Amino acid sequence: MERLHAILEFPATGARRRLAAVRVRVEDTSRADAAADVVAEKTLTDVEVPAEGGAVEVDLDYPTPGPGSRFTVRAHGSASGSADFATGDFLTTRAVPAAADVRVPLQAI
Repeated sequence: MERLHAILEFPATGARRRLAAVRVRVEDTSRADAAADVVAEKTLTDVEVPAEGGAVEVDLDYPTPGPGSRFTVRAHGSASGSADFATGDFLTTRAVPAAADVRVPLQAI
């Protein structure tokens, strides 16, 4: 097993936001011709994001990738708690390789 320590970086929005759920996933994105497989997931609840933005730290264990595997980190901060994307949510918009310590920038949608 590997341990991911991620710092989720939320941008400034000018208004404080409370997120019902922040889902952090490690996905196997090795195959370009198939959907990514979720290999680990953690959900934080009732997360407050200050108007000036801020960071939330999360630790997550995930299986050791095999040779040639590519694992990436994805995060979704949901105002409603739903897995569906909606205005007011935060998302990762670029691939972030899974590693021991990573910064994961999110964008408001």
